Amino acid sequence: MRQAGVSVIGAVLALLILSVLVAVSVSLVTTGGRSGLYEEQGGKAFYIAEGGLQYSLPQVKNSPSYSGDTDKPLGEGAFTVTVSSGPGVGQRTISSTGKITYGTFTTQRIVNAVVQGGEAITDGGFTDLANWPDGDCKPNRNQGTVSIVDGALSIATNAARKQSMKDCRQQSLAVPIPPATDVTLSLRYYFSSTHTCSDESEKTTAKCEMSVIFVYSDGSEEEPWTNSDYPTSWASTGDISWTTKADVNLTDIKLFYDIKSANAKNAQTTGWLDDVSLTSPFVVTSIKESF
Repeated sequence: MRQAGVSVIGAVLALLILSVLVAVSVSLVTTGGRSGLYEEQGGKAFYIAEGGLQYSLPQVKNSPSYSGDTDKPLGEGAFTVTVSSGPGVGQRTISSTGKITYGTFTTQRIVNAVVQGGEAITDGGFTDLANWPDGDCKPNRNQGTVSIVDGALSIATNAARKQSMKDCRQQSLAVPIPPATDVTLSLRYYFSSTHTCSDESEKTTAKCEMSVIFVYSDGSEEEPWTNSDYPTSWASTGDISWTTKADVNLTDIKLFYDIKSANAKNAQTTGWLDDVSLTSPFVVTSIKESF
């Protein structure tokens, strides 16, 4: 009997040990499975974040106003991109977060990049000169009118009296350009002058001097372009290369107009500046991954 009792106790102990081993094995398998899933999901989330970064780079390069995207689908997940200024002058930080969800389990990875350069202005961002009549030289309000339409500034007169006007449209750069940066400027322009005077020689008295002015953080200015001709259809400046000042940031750009109408009845003189582009080399200075 005593021997039978010992056998039963041994069997119970063996079952207990086996149960513990099974429980430990199941725990290890479950933990290993979760670890493997976490690693797999983490890899996918990283590639989604990388995809978000690659998607955002041309957006940042070509649009200074681009601020990011939220939950944009990609593959099995989605990415969210935010763009902020800094850390240095003329730099922007792109943060791309990739997320992927499996059941109730969500994994995310973040990729940060610092970039500088690219498109520096948006052509439509120039002020519309609501204060044009209060510029440097006012037209006779009883004899002429001033209009501003889609980048064109014009003076129209209804009497045989010459009119003139000076002023500028100005835009602050969304991202200042640091000192000693090589930039490229380009734009389109043209000139138009009409009147009802029978003497065509009067038309030659009409002028529209146009120029682009760079404004720096210390208030100083440079003029990288001014028109030397008066094309009567759209003309392009081509790419104008310029190096900004060595010790101050480029913060604003002005479009300057000096319009003189013909000394003739019903004269109208118009100057057009459009498709203004200011760019600097686009460089990705650093990329870093985080959880």
